[in-house]
Amino acid sequence: MAGGAENGLRGYLLTFLIAYTRDFAQQYYVAAESFETSCPWSNVSTLCSRTKQRIMDEARKEGFSDDKIWISFRVTQLYETGAAIYVYFALAHKGMEGNIIKKYEIVEDAARDEVMNAGGCISHHHGVGKIRK
Repeated sequence: MAGGAENGLRGYLLTFLIAYTRDFAQQYYVAAESFETSCPWSNVSTLCSRTKQRIMDEARKEGFSDDKIWISFRVTQLYETGAAIYVYFALAHKGMEGNIIKKYEIVEDAARDEVMNAGGCISHHHGVGKIRK
C-alpha cells in the first residue's frame, strides 16, 4: 500500500520541532512530543488508527478543539515480523485555561495505553525512560 510522502514529511518536521525548537514552539503555545512503539505487522494499521482516535478523544476531553490537535505516525524500522513506529503529536494551547502540562500528560498517557491495548509496546530502541516508567 503506497502511503505517499506527505505523512513522512510531517513526521520529520515534528521531529525537528521537538528536538531542536521545543522552547521556540512553546513561545507560540505548542506542546509537542514523540514516543516510539513497535508491533507485529498485523497490528500496524490498527495501532495507528486506534492511537490517533484515542489522542483525539482525550485531547477533546481536555478542551482542545480539532484544529488544535496534530498527529502523525512514521515507520522507522522494518523487520520480518513487524515495525517500529514513532507517534508524534502536538497540541496548540493558546488561550486555554488550566495546567497545560497536566492536560498534555493525560493525553500522552492515554496514547500509550492505547498502543498497548492495540498490541504494541511503549518502547523500541530508546527504552521506557523516567517519564514513561
